[in-house]
Amino acid sequence: MSNMDPLEQKNDQMSKDGLELDKETRLRTLTEKAQIEYDKTVTNYFSKLSILKRNVDYEIGTYKSEDQTKESISVCQKRIENSLDKYLNMAEEISQYLKRKNTADSLQELENHESVYTNVELSADEVFRDMQRIQQRTKTKSVKSVRSNGRSSVASSTTKMKARAEAAKASLEFAAK
Repeated sequence: MSNMDPLEQKNDQMSKDGLELDKETRLRTLTEKAQIEYDKTVTNYFSKLSILKRNVDYEIGTYKSEDQTKESISVCQKRIENSLDKYLNMAEEISQYLKRKNTADSLQELENHESVYTNVELSADEVFRDMQRIQQRTKTKSVKSVRSNGRSSVASSTTKMKARAEAAKASLEFAAK
């Protein structure tokens, strides 16, 4: 037989039967007073998060509504990053709170929250990729411009030298006559 005591045998059998004994999987039930406090806290968190999300959306909208120069893209990127950072910090704080509460309500709120959180991140990532594409195009254009300016300055120098040589040749021919 086994060297386990009867309680261990029962727990072992229950886990073999697929029943979870892990405390984290059990949902908590809040008292009425705790539920009221939970509701206040969640409402407060989500109102703050809503403001931060509007700030992120505003900065993204500002970026999308303007023709962008290299400098304005840099400014917009910093503003979006700043707003997004504040949003992500608050979102993480809310997630941790909801996980700690571990109630049916908190887990449902967490699921909804993570959906919105993911959408905000995806939206910001899309804008950041767009900014990078524009900055890459701007770099490519400036490199081409430098190259073409370099070529044109070489070409104009060559033309000037040819003109001087022809002028000198013409003056020598004129002097020889």
